[in-house]
Amino acid sequence: MKASHRPAAVLAAAVLAALAAAFTAAPAQAQDDPYHPYTHSDLSFTGAAPGAAVEVAPRFRQEAPLPADTAAVVVTFSGSTADGWPVDGAEATADYDNCLRISSGDNWNGVSCYFLDFPDAPGQVFTLTGPVDYLVDADAPASTAVCACAYGAAAIDAAELAFQIGTPGWDPASPDLLRLEPAASWDGPGAGPHPRLSGAIAIETRCARR
Repeated sequence: MKASHRPAAVLAAAVLAALAAAFTAAPAQAQDDPYHPYTHSDLSFTGAAPGAAVEVAPRFRQEAPLPADTAAVVVTFSGSTADGWPVDGAEATADYDNCLRISSGDNWNGVSCYFLDFPDAPGQVFTLTGPVDYLVDADAPASTAVCACAYGAAAIDAAELAFQIGTPGWDPASPDLLRLEPAASWDGPGAGPHPRLSGAIAIETRCARR
């Protein structure tokens, strides 16, 4: 694996358990990696009911052309984490053919979605054609932050794609594929230290009724 692809592997390989921690600890030069051409916005949700699904539709802006050897764009969503490790709280799910849960038990609450038919449009803000659901634990207490989660988009070449998932097994004509599409709005870069690597996903449960 190329050294320049190491941040992409952090996004979607078996070591994804440390997704959020890796984003915040990444060296500043990683933000200039050509395989991370996107700037991410933050997402925040309040009033989520325990046991309910929160629909997440990320938005990220392409800042530079994709590398010439790009074979796929991968968008990875972590579930709830604490100190870089998965914890109970909220689990990312995506019922699309091209969205996969990484096989490592260290990432039991996150997913990665792979886009083989990707646009290359610097300056364009992108989102997904459907939401990724975050399932809030049914026993989550009220008025609690249940998801200090993160998402990130990266370009990967054919070798990295094979390293992460082997040969893609879905039908490219399937109606159940998630796709990238232009977004209607843009909130600007996230407030984290490395918006070129990730955006935050914050979910809080609603207050208990009195």
